[in-house]
Amino acid sequence: MSSVGGAELRVAVEIAGLDRVRWQSLEIPVDTRESLTVLPRTLLEGLGVAPSGSVPVEFPDGRTAIWDVGDVFIRIGDSEAPDTVFFGDEARLGRHTLAALLLTIDPATGRLDRATALMVGPHASYLIPHA
Repeated sequence: MSSVGGAELRVAVEIAGLDRVRWQSLEIPVDTRESLTVLPRTLLEGLGVAPSGSVPVEFPDGRTAIWDVGDVFIRIGDSEAPDTVFFGDEARLGRHTLAALLLTIDPATGRLDRATALMVGPHASYLIPHA
C-alpha cells in the first residue's frame, strides 16, 4: 500500500464499462505493489463488464492463481482513460491505472499529482512528476 506518515492513501475514483453509460463512484486505496487495479467482481458485473480473459498472477508468498481481467473506463478527478483491471474481492488501485491517467504519487505529500509523459524512444516512455 502507499502511505505517508503511516496513513493509507485513498482516492475517489469513478468506474464505467466501455459503453460509459453507468458510472460507479468509490474510494479505494492506492497499492503500488499491484500491477493492475483490482475491483470487486460484483461491482464490475453490476456495470455490465464481463471478463475479456484470464491471466496468471503470483502473490508475495509465492502462491499462484489465474485471475479474470476486463476492460473499463476509470476516472480520477479530471483524468479519464480506458484500463484493464483484475476481477477480485477488494478494490485496490494499481500502477497501471496511475500511468494510464498520467498520475504519480508525490513522495513529499503522499498525494496524487499530474505527470508528463516523457518519450525516450519510439517504444519507451516514462512519467515525469510536475515540479
